[in-house]
Amino acid sequence: MFGNEYRIVRHYHEYSLDYREMLDPTIRWTDRLYTSSGEWTGNLFDFYFRVYNKIILNVKVPFKMNGGERVDDTPVHRALREVLANCLVNSDFYVPRGIVIKQKNDILIIENPGTIRVGKYQMKVGGESDPRNKAFMKMFNLIGLVSVQAVGFRSYSLYGIRRDGWSRLLKNHIIRDARF
Repeated sequence: MFGNEYRIVRHYHEYSLDYREMLDPTIRWTDRLYTSSGEWTGNLFDFYFRVYNKIILNVKVPFKMNGGERVDDTPVHRALREVLANCLVNSDFYVPRGIVIKQKNDILIIENPGTIRVGKYQMKVGGESDPRNKAFMKMFNLIGLVSVQAVGFRSYSLYGIRRDGWSRLLKNHIIRDARF
């Protein structure tokens, strides 16, 4: 989770993280962050925060106050944090292709290697958790990014997410484009 990519690949030979912002169809990508670039550490922790800050740029933040303080955290922010963290903690870094995240104008595609350990149906409804990388899950849980209870993908379809137009992204495309 921490350290540098060149050390991580000594143990996880297929370890690869790749984020591609693809906002202009005439060019291959408008922004890219990948492990072997040498421009950053290449670890999961840094990847999570760099990618999260990129994907929330277009999330609408309505005016809301709570006890005299502005609330900038929306259901969409919470869902994107959980989906991104779950992608990382459930990836199989021993199989080829690695994690690939593609952000286009109207869709965000998150792909991670490996099979769904609890099954596709159970993943959708929640209630059962079997993270592939339990140590990563524990670390992400300790900093408040994931829940150890398995809430399932339906929890990402909260009213606020549907209202903001993000439910299609979270409900259909991640499940449809999952690699099995």
